[in-house]
Amino acid sequence: MGDLIETTFQAAPETHRPAACSNTDITRQPEEIMESYYFILNERLLTLFRLLEAGRPNSNHIAIAKLAKVGKVKAIFTTNFDIFMERALTAEDVEFETVVTQGEFEAYHSRLKESTEAAPVAVLKIHGTIDKPDTIVAVANHYKMGKGFSDSKSRVMADLLKVCPALFVGYSGWDFLHKNYQTFWSAAGKSGCLGLYWLTQRGGGGPDLASVVGAHVGRKLRIGGEVNLCYDVQI
Repeated sequence: MGDLIETTFQAAPETHRPAACSNTDITRQPEEIMESYYFILNERLLTLFRLLEAGRPNSNHIAIAKLAKVGKVKAIFTTNFDIFMERALTAEDVEFETVVTQGEFEAYHSRLKESTEAAPVAVLKIHGTIDKPDTIVAVANHYKMGKGFSDSKSRVMADLLKVCPALFVGYSGWDFLHKNYQTFWSAAGKSGCLGLYWLTQRGGGGPDLASVVGAHVGRKLRIGGEVNLCYDVQI
């Protein structure tokens, strides 16, 4: 995504380009890097994200969709706002619902308290979706506007953690340095979680998950090395 935006700015006059910044700089969180672009483009940055619609699901999306098809995945939390997961589920003929807005999270939480057995697979998009650009959470300013990890989203995640083991795939964990995420894990540790399995990025670069998350959930957290899911899933 950073390369896409850099290419866009190369076509603009030099006076309209943001200061150069590295998208791999581990001292800056992704939303902080995007803030420099947002300062120039404002809401047009959110529209630019729709170019992601040209992409296709990768083997990880396909593997998760196959697991969902055989009933091994009931809900998918994602901080990505592309629609690759939805496309993979559609390709596997999996019934699903997409949950994005605060109202949708509240409605899903109400249904979750009743039963999850007959419910379709839920794609829970914490940071919005390119289908609805105004829901996207991509820059630090969005957290200040209350569009980040809201109470309605945390209630859903907390209730699912009580009854389902959670696998974190391809996720750096930088968001968990935000105060509201840390408050969530503190609460999750008290209310209980079944188990957390975390695949870290090759070469590191993320936060100390053992201190950010493990301090609250203790031995329920298992951290492993980076791996790609194989879409030839064996059950």
